[in-house]
Amino acid sequence: MTTLINGLSKVKMSAPFHSRRRFIKTGLAEMALLIVATIGFTPITNAGSTYMKNSKTIVNALVEALRSIGSPVCLAAALKLEADQSNRDNVYFHLRHAALTASDALIIAEALKSLPRESHSALVSMSLSYNYAIGDTGAIAMAQSLPPTLHELGLVNCGIGDAGGEALLRWAKNATGLRILCIEENNISEGIKLQLVDLMHRNAALLVVV
Repeated sequence: MTTLINGLSKVKMSAPFHSRRRFIKTGLAEMALLIVATIGFTPITNAGSTYMKNSKTIVNALVEALRSIGSPVCLAAALKLEADQSNRDNVYFHLRHAALTASDALIIAEALKSLPRESHSALVSMSLSYNYAIGDTGAIAMAQSLPPTLHELGLVNCGIGDAGGEALLRWAKNATGLRILCIEENNISEGIKLQLVDLMHRNAALLVVV
């Protein structure tokens, strides 16, 4: 298991930590989407509700982005995203090991930018981990487009350096809904890692793995 730098207390590494860590690390089981029951978000069945409309707005934008990218993995993920989110009010978007490039990340970022502000809270979890070619360019684009209400973000082993790390740090400072940030196995310097861990130490509700 990755160790959090500079003395993270053992309380942070207790059973809840392992459970939440598996949420980010297990991902989509090869393709697209994972729903985690332990987070406690409850699906609703009223298709006419505001929550459902917000969820569908996000799903439609992400599906369009995935189809624009057009790779077999992304096309399969688009189908799965539509099927899994057809009757839920929260969106979990996980696309790991998908050979995404910086250009692909830009397409996803533009989709997020296009979302109306009132729909932001429906996107609760996002992971693009293990897409090494995302790099700083893709990470910066994501940081500039992610809603501040996002609860969980995974960008593990995405080829991110200090430029991307700084952009994500700036976003995280203003991400009022953020609870889990996993960006280990990147090329971020110790100085930025320390700032990210300090952010966690100042926010008891936040877990950062760098």
